[in-house]
Amino acid sequence: MTKNKLDFFENPDNWLEAHPGLNHSSNLGFMNSRIRWFPDEDRDPYTVNKYAYRSKEFEKNADLLFAGCSITYGEGVAESAIWGNVVASKLNLKAFNLGMPGASVHFIVNNLFNYFQEFGNPKNLFCIFPDFLRMEMYSDYSHMRSDLDITKDKELSGYQNYHLLLFPNNPYAKISKQPHVASEVIPKELALSLSIQHIKYLEMYCAEAGINFLWGTWHEDQENYIIKNNLLSKNFVDLKNNLWHKESKDSKKSLVHKNVEDRYACRKDLKECKNLEACHETEKNIYGKNFDLAFDTDLEDFDSDADNAMDEIEDQIDELNDNIKKLKYIYYIILSFIFCTKSFTQVFQNENYQYYFLTNYQFLNQLF
Repeated sequence: MTKNKLDFFENPDNWLEAHPGLNHSSNLGFMNSRIRWFPDEDRDPYTVNKYAYRSKEFEKNADLLFAGCSITYGEGVAESAIWGNVVASKLNLKAFNLGMPGASVHFIVNNLFNYFQEFGNPKNLFCIFPDFLRMEMYSDYSHMRSDLDITKDKELSGYQNYHLLLFPNNPYAKISKQPHVASEVIPKELALSLSIQHIKYLEMYCAEAGINFLWGTWHEDQENYIIKNNLLSKNFVDLKNNLWHKESKDSKKSLVHKNVEDRYACRKDLKECKNLEACHETEKNIYGKNFDLAFDTDLEDFDSDADNAMDEIEDQIDELNDNIKKLKYIYYIILSFIFCTKSFTQVFQNENYQYYFLTNYQFLNQLF
């Protein structure tokens, strides 16, 4: 027992987070392999600094540092269109990007502290955090794997990304054996708690260090809960995710409404979107298709959006017609039941039955 304890604590991989220094970002070859198209064939889709971040080379005491996950890395979008670079351009500040694809809140925050230690505090720090149900930790593949890796035959060890939100309906395992499936044995409450704690720690540090820190999240349900319950609100920015929605179920295009009521009505009634916010027209002209479609997504998905929307509407109409036919069948059963339980004379001598029969029969004939 003592030997096993020593083996665990003497494993250097378990101490990776204790080591100083900035984490390197995603493998550039892997990121390039995900690209499906690019507007300018003569330039590299992703250019990175020596730490593999999609940023200028880091400098001491930056004017603006922005951090987050793939949304901040700018996966699939032109570098000048990354949200942090857009903000920096509006504020006329030199900015640096610490976005890491797939990163969790606690990874982002830990990495920020590593950055502060190496490059000093920035004057401004802006973060867009992912969902709070992500977490990373060192794990031997023979012990535990993510749901995405469970079917792969790997004999590896290292930091694993566990995106528990991707598998919200996975029940916790009553009995589990190695390799354990992460979402079946890791409580989602643990990931949520870690995320909240790390944001609070970052807020306290920035307050003491004089850093102008603002943050938000792209996750709509998470954002709504934070606002509704007035949580973590000191540095929180409402990004109004509840005004956005996809044009259709399978569409890659997003639309934004002027208010929540219009957005809700649009999705409920399945009608053509009205009262849309006409925003970012300049950017639409600059980036063309890349404004709606990331270049790690197939172009045919973009071109077939209108067809997908029409197919979705037609499917819903067919479903409605099927339900109407079922309704007609149920009505005829009810009418038949009435005639089976009451004699024909009794039915038509009763004014209520006459009215019931005639109005429903006429309604059904008009409807069908």
